Amino acid sequence: MGARAKRKRAKRSSKASPSPHNALFLRTFTVPENTASELRCILDRELVDVIDWSSLQLESSQFVGTDLLSDFSDVLYSVDVRGRKTLFHILFEHESGYKPWSLLQALRYQVDKWEEFAAQPIGRGDKRLPPILTIILHHGDGGWKSSCRFRDYFKLDDDLARMFAPYLVDYGVVVDDVSRVDAEALLQRPVTLAARLTLLCFRFVREPSRLLDELLKMKDELRVFFRGEEGNACLRGVFTYLELGAKVPEAELKMAAQFMLTGYPEIDEILNPGLTKKIFEAREKRLEAKVERAERKAQEAERKAQEAQREAERKAKQEVEKNLLLQLERRFGSLPDDAVAHVKAAASSEITEMAMRVLSAQSLDEVLRKADEQPSQDSNDTR
Repeated sequence: MGARAKRKRAKRSSKASPSPHNALFLRTFTVPENTASELRCILDRELVDVIDWSSLQLESSQFVGTDLLSDFSDVLYSVDVRGRKTLFHILFEHESGYKPWSLLQALRYQVDKWEEFAAQPIGRGDKRLPPILTIILHHGDGGWKSSCRFRDYFKLDDDLARMFAPYLVDYGVVVDDVSRVDAEALLQRPVTLAARLTLLCFRFVREPSRLLDELLKMKDELRVFFRGEEGNACLRGVFTYLELGAKVPEAELKMAAQFMLTGYPEIDEILNPGLTKKIFEAREKRLEAKVERAERKAQEAERKAQEAQREAERKAKQEVEKNLLLQLERRFGSLPDDAVAHVKAAASSEITEMAMRVLSAQSLDEVLRKADEQPSQDSNDTR
């Protein structure tokens, strides 16, 4: 792991407890089905058609947690695109206000991931990096005001920008600015119901009465959805967010819930005073456990890859040793035990040097000499 990645992990680990916004984002978009439905709606159709969506896999979910972008959380997914691994880095910004360096932070994250990849055995062998697409889900007050291209960060007039363009870093991001999407468009967006609920919550978090009105329009659909296991968990997440994120008064919550979910067996339990806070805290523990499992899985995969690399190197060295010993026997006859031990104890580079000396050496001792024990050609020429 590179120094930059270590610094980033240290900053992330020191991040305070996530907000209700982050919790709802992670609860929804750490589920591949929800994420796939959202990505299909916001990516270019040409790209959507070449992605193997069945391969979409959560790699990590955690908080960016840097001073530059402390209001962001993120998830990382991998997916196969025509048989090659691609990474989707989904950033979520929930605070109002202008964040001018969003793309700079996203670039730092990409470089961190590429450094980690390059340091692994697969990276050293592949020599090419997996592409990373950055998607920003934004619902800050006033809409997304930054550029979607990194080149716009450079202070250049049009003529200079054109001349510098071939030599400067540039990349683009996909921004889903839900703060500028009207309610009807969100209601009609072809995403999972959990994703639609989450996007509506983010869109109208500053208008809690409007949010409740939009949710009431979905009451028939929600009654069916909330009775399933996924819907039950989603219900708790939404009502927790309404109370802690949107600051909806408890009385209004109860009235809305009773209207939407008539006959729902756990409605009183869900709306008991103080229970939403307990649900929120329990969910955070589950999310943390999920992140830890994903990290352990990645660490185990890296450990196995390193073991496989070491085993391959060990077998390759054994093969080179075997060939060198055969050459030495053919040239000098039966080998003494100390000569065999010397070859087996040598590093791969030393074995290569010995193999190069076999044909020209006059004795076994001359072959077994290390490179630093040989007289240099320059010294012989001088004498």
